[in-house]
Amino acid sequence: AMESTCHTSAALQLHLAAAGDDGRQLTLALNRWRRGVLPGLTAAGAEDALAMASPAASSQQKPDGNDTDGRDPAATASTVPAVLVSILEDGSSTEGQRESSLEILNELLRIALGSPHDAARGHDDNGGRKAAATSTTTAAVRDVLPGLFDRVAETFSRRMARSEAVGGCGAGGRGLRSGSGSGPSEPSEHIRLGLVILATDLCGYMSRCGGPGEKRFLRPASLVCRTLATSALLDPYPDVQRESCA
Repeated sequence: AMESTCHTSAALQLHLAAAGDDGRQLTLALNRWRRGVLPGLTAAGAEDALAMASPAASSQQKPDGNDTDGRDPAATASTVPAVLVSILEDGSSTEGQRESSLEILNELLRIALGSPHDAARGHDDNGGRKAAATSTTTAAVRDVLPGLFDRVAETFSRRMARSEAVGGCGAGGRGLRSGSGSGPSEPSEHIRLGLVILATDLCGYMSRCGGPGEKRFLRPASLVCRTLATSALLDPYPDVQRESCA
């Protein structure tokens, strides 16, 4: 109960910070997850965090289900993973914020689900934390994975795509758009490497967990494979190329 209360509070802080315009608050919220929540999180706690609807999003939901009101996607994301992906997609987020979001999402998945490359959970090298058997994965987590995979596949494709400068060198990389220019849309090689790991891990989780979302696996999996072939394998950073072949 104490663990659940801790990450519920952290989820609310993250949601509100991502929906606001104070970058310092967002950095504090992300650091709370990295340093305060993840180190002691159990597999069951990570599953709860992956599937738990954001308290703020739940309170803002309208009866007709339309709660966007033209606001930033992070303002209406319903789960912690959705908020983290929104930060990755946000062109105004800092490199440090995107890297932290990616680290938190990758670690949540690893703690909750173990290594995506193991035939059975509970036999992975996960920092001493072993996840339970695949059959015990909660229905809520299985329900979240297909939508998360869709979103991550799209983000992976956009951030790995080549980009070209428009209107000069805008602050924070805002003068970039997808195209045939000289570099990837995501300027950070470490984030590109993390995106390769996240996208391919989700392929593994989806193929292993299956369930009701299995029919939704092919489209995002095809997009991930296409992005690996057309962008990641051509990445200027050797580690991204190597991970794409793994």
